[in-house]
Amino acid sequence: MEKDECKCGSLARMAEDPKNSVEFDARLNEYHIRRADGSGYSLIYFCPFCGGNAPKSERASLSQRLTDAERQRLGELTKDLRTVQDVIAAFGEPDTRRPIGMTVVTPEKEGAPETTLACPVMTYTRLSDVADVHVTVYPADKVGISFQGKPILVQQRQELRIRPAAKPPEPEPQIDTSRRYDVYCAEPYQKTVVYRNARFKGAGSLLLPAGAHAGFSQFVELEQANGQSVFISRGSILRFCGPGTELAAEVLAPK
Repeated sequence: MEKDECKCGSLARMAEDPKNSVEFDARLNEYHIRRADGSGYSLIYFCPFCGGNAPKSERASLSQRLTDAERQRLGELTKDLRTVQDVIAAFGEPDTRRPIGMTVVTPEKEGAPETTLACPVMTYTRLSDVADVHVTVYPADKVGISFQGKPILVQQRQELRIRPAAKPPEPEPQIDTSRRYDVYCAEPYQKTVVYRNARFKGAGSLLLPAGAHAGFSQFVELEQANGQSVFISRGSILRFCGPGTELAAEVLAPK
């Protein structure tokens, strides 16, 4: 069953938080998780809070689509090319050369160490109106050939489709922190504790380096019924309710 798109707004809020590693790429209409070493990102497909789909990516709209006829034509044009010499003899010098255009990583297996192969890539842009032809050069000058749609200019994308303004996320209801609650928290060894008649007093991070993601360093300050404060991990909070509320939840045995 296909999931609906996320409507809870959590992804947008995470992307707006400069301390968070989540970012929004408006050009691609995608949410990404930045890698700590700055080497790239991982694409987010689902909201981790509501489970809904992330917004539909516009990545495909940035490149021209190859028709079956054009794909077949390019296939016929390149099917007999096996070496770099074959390619240059057929098409001449490439429009661009990248000394390291692709890397192939072979994982460790049966005692053999992991290996990384850096392959040059030659690109021909003049062989097709809608596609670039990429020639990956493997050891012994053997080649692999692929076709990739040419980028579409911003003006072309606007002519193809005028994108409506994104609907802003609906604001979340705010919890009244001036009231007191019974706060249930998870403890080690599957224990649950409850802080009776407590008030949420504040939140903060513990010994967080500048620019780092808070994560497990986030704590909530609870003012207990006796007026004294205790700091609890934000992630340990299971539920809270008005003081003395009788919990009517039914415990289900695992099947």
